[in-house]
Amino acid sequence: MVQAFFVAAQEAVRTLRANLVHTLLSTLGIIIGVGALVAILSLGDGMERFGREQIAATTDLAAVYVSPNTQEQVDGMWMKKEHPAILGEKEAARIDSIFKGMASVQLQMDYKVYIKLEGDTLQKPAVVKSGLANFFPDTTKLAAGRVFGPADFERKEAVAVLSADLAGRLSRGGDSTALVGRKLAYEGRSVQIIGILAPKQKMQQPTVCVPFYLVPEEKIQANPPEMMLVANKVEDAQAVKTRLEKWLDGQVPGGSKAFTIMTNDFRLEQVAKGILVFKIIMGMITGIAVLVGGIGVMNVLLMSITERTREIGIRKALGAKRSTIALQFLAESLTISLAGCFLGLCLGMLFMTIAVPLVKHFAEVPFSATLSWGSVLVVLLVAIFIGLSFGTYPAWKAARLMPVDAIRRE
Repeated sequence: MVQAFFVAAQEAVRTLRANLVHTLLSTLGIIIGVGALVAILSLGDGMERFGREQIAATTDLAAVYVSPNTQEQVDGMWMKKEHPAILGEKEAARIDSIFKGMASVQLQMDYKVYIKLEGDTLQKPAVVKSGLANFFPDTTKLAAGRVFGPADFERKEAVAVLSADLAGRLSRGGDSTALVGRKLAYEGRSVQIIGILAPKQKMQQPTVCVPFYLVPEEKIQANPPEMMLVANKVEDAQAVKTRLEKWLDGQVPGGSKAFTIMTNDFRLEQVAKGILVFKIIMGMITGIAVLVGGIGVMNVLLMSITERTREIGIRKALGAKRSTIALQFLAESLTISLAGCFLGLCLGMLFMTIAVPLVKHFAEVPFSATLSWGSVLVVLLVAIFIGLSFGTYPAWKAARLMPVDAIRRE
């Protein structure tokens, strides 16, 4: 059967070459439709990759966020929990030992206070941010001093790091770096300023950063801290989330249901869904051109039957089976479709070489189109679908011709 099809395909090529111009004009619909489809799929893949890169640059895809649920639903109303589940410094240490080598653990909570320099009467509002020894990333830039780290946690030092904005306000327009070494007072606590952050360090408000052990217990109870686990590999984020949920179910009252646990995967899913909708809608529109191309293929084959009626009659009179005649015309249909899809593929790629530089120029973004193997497979399936769908009727009509009537027809 396969050998017979290849023989029929070779004969189909010879037949179509005899009417090359007519065949090419009839396949213009396929060429344009497939070219547009290739461009849309390539643009869609490029847009999805660009979206993923943007999300990866602005969010941590390897992070698992754990937030305690501070409210519960009672009789259809959301009420504040009296005793929400809390993950503190001890729990963070236990979780860190469990995920050693797989993920790092971070703990953070924020609250607002009035602060002032010891010996000064000027009070300023500020946000207190607290965290563990790994609170500051290695890329942190300082205007003066240093940040707190593991050594401070071992000695339980009362230290603080100020944002550039807060340091400027406390220094009253003077040299803010001179605050390093001075004492800071807030809510009856005294801490030593050990560092001033450089400007533009993602601190939107006047902020003082302190080690987590300096946070009063009543603050922790009133505003439970949030935890973040950062997987060493992005692909391990989901496994970290699943393993953490199991640990919480066995170790914490209320289990994992007492927390909201999420990753940034949903953002990637949103981008992928949006691009998929774009591909489907635009694919349906270009499908009209492909449909017109399929009608062109059918037209070519029907005209071929009219022109080759005597040939078909003679072949059937000499013993050719209906299946042989039908296979001949199906082979011609597939040959036309594959040729049209190949030319359409080339047209789509040519369009992309022109479109991508224009997008880069006007949008000023590092955009690039991507022609994946999946897109090539779609084009191949379209070619086969057109060939079989629009070649079946002409093949059936040719196979049904009676030898005597065919030979008589001029």
